[in-house]
Amino acid sequence: MLGTIEKSRKTNVRIAVITLDSKAYYKIIKILKDHNFSFLSLTPNERIPNFVNLVITTELEKHLALKTKYITLEELSNSKTQRYIILSKLSNLTCKNIIIGIDPGHRTGLIVYNDDKEIYASVCRSINQVKKTVKEISEYFKESEIVVKIGKGDKHNSHYIAKTIRSFVNENTKIEIVDEFGTSNQKTKPNKRSSRDIRAAKIIAFRQGKPYY
Repeated sequence: MLGTIEKSRKTNVRIAVITLDSKAYYKIIKILKDHNFSFLSLTPNERIPNFVNLVITTELEKHLALKTKYITLEELSNSKTQRYIILSKLSNLTCKNIIIGIDPGHRTGLIVYNDDKEIYASVCRSINQVKKTVKEISEYFKESEIVVKIGKGDKHNSHYIAKTIRSFVNENTKIEIVDEFGTSNQKTKPNKRSSRDIRAAKIIAFRQGKPYY
């Protein structure tokens, strides 16, 4: 185990998984692997190394984190946007300005930035999924200034998404409709459509748009 800890220190691992619940353990590591996070597995009687910034455990075992920041499996299991929750805890992000870029279409690209740092990206299969994701983000970052930028290439869907989002966000959230010209003009292989959708959302996120009220 000492060798594993030393290797983790050298490879900049900052997350430790601590639980005696085998089912919970496999659920936690699946989440971490799905989002490409490296981690160290510890037993409850092992000391948490100084290089670990975040412990992931269960609600019943959160006391095992001691003075280290922690997230419970229950928090992550109820979230569609696990990556930014982990990143915000791991990096101690001060989230003052949140930008959400949305590329509407049959497959809707959605990306979230904290200032210029990407903290979440996904391809939504339905407008309802877009709504749920944006709602969760706006609730999680309710103290931040949020700008939602929606591409207008699909005019019907873009205005419908804007209207839907306006119905539940607070006064700190601005919505803009953005010109999509040039966001999808690069050739993309069929099996890389997700990359194309997210790339378009990235471009939209940093373009100036017209306010939607």
